[in-house]
Amino acid sequence: MTKEERGIYMKEYYLKNKDRLKSKNNDRAKKYYHENKERISKEKKEYYLNNKEYFSIKAKKRRDNMRGFHYVYILPLENYVGVTEFLNDRIVKHRSLGRCVDDFRVLKRCESRSDALELEEFLHELGYNGRHSKNVYN
Repeated sequence: MTKEERGIYMKEYYLKNKDRLKSKNNDRAKKYYHENKERISKEKKEYYLNNKEYFSIKAKKRRDNMRGFHYVYILPLENYVGVTEFLNDRIVKHRSLGRCVDDFRVLKRCESRSDALELEEFLHELGYNGRHSKNVYN
């Protein structure tokens, strides 16, 4: 059997047995994780602690890249519109409050906070929720 024929054979074999192979591999992975859960958790913690500086630098760079912009975003299933400078942190906060953030969208990225607040105010007048007491509209 040539290399090309073997490739064709393996592809056909996989397509015929895809469901069986996936469930078998998935069961194997679940079993492995269950048996090694404590060890894996310990290794993850050690890795994080050993690389804590790297992760904090990476997070700072990510924030610095976004800094200076104000994002107007929408959570359609919650009928919610908001403004934030740190979008990722804000979405995490919404998620922790139990809001559905799966389909959030950025409506506009503004360079000035006043422009972002102006758009947010307009959207609140249309009936969206989310007005924050710290936001002062002109």
